[in-house]
Amino acid sequence: MDTALVVAGGVSIAMYLFGMNLKDSLVVAGASSICGSSAATAISAAVHEGEGLDEAGVPKEDHVCSTIIALMGLLNTPIMPLLPMVRDLLHVNPVVVGAWIGGSIDSTGQVIASASLGGDAVLEPATVIKMTQNVLIGPVVLLLTIYFQKTFRPSILLEKFPLFVVGFFVTSVVAALLRLVGGLDSEAVDLVRDNAWFVSEWVNLIGFARIGLQIDISNFLKNSKNHSILGLYLMIQSLDLLTTFGWSYLMFRNASYDEDDDID
Repeated sequence: MDTALVVAGGVSIAMYLFGMNLKDSLVVAGASSICGSSAATAISAAVHEGEGLDEAGVPKEDHVCSTIIALMGLLNTPIMPLLPMVRDLLHVNPVVVGAWIGGSIDSTGQVIASASLGGDAVLEPATVIKMTQNVLIGPVVLLLTIYFQKTFRPSILLEKFPLFVVGFFVTSVVAALLRLVGGLDSEAVDLVRDNAWFVSEWVNLIGFARIGLQIDISNFLKNSKNHSILGLYLMIQSLDLLTTFGWSYLMFRNASYDEDDDID
């Protein structure tokens, strides 16, 4: 419900305050409230289908999509270490903080990195919330395709389903099975898990480095359209942070958690 609220609010702000067209408004609002670059790319392809796509499936002239992806990678980074601090500063239930992080930080990798700073009690709900948002990409793109392209293709649910979600669940199952299988050395299991985490962090780092290399600060500042996208993103992100914290607090303020997973 919170995601739908932020998308609706973001589209309204984009169209009525910034004069942006509906398609670009959906790209920015969807990216800011669902799952970052994956949502931006999928929504952009859905609303601009047939307008000329590049090899990655992104419209060649979709400046808004590429700009918002770069901004999310750049501007989410400073808040990553800040959100977990709310847990101790305001003595908030860690499940609330985890749900807040999972619902308001755009990229899955950044969610994991941020929530990890708060301990497992924060990381677990953050991961669940973000993965739930990721699954929304398929239905959202299906509805947008019906509206803009006047076609109904249920297969798009599979085409646009984020494969990294499948990878997440497969990895989780493998990790669980390793611990359940008897005869395996616990140190070897921990070594496999830690190395898998190390590899995933490096892949995530390389991805964000690639995004950063695409940002030309000088040209960005000269383009007035970029100023509008930046202002719009900051407003939507602020709305997302406020509403998601409110919903998280209402839903999970009394949630139980394993105190063994608590950080000192």
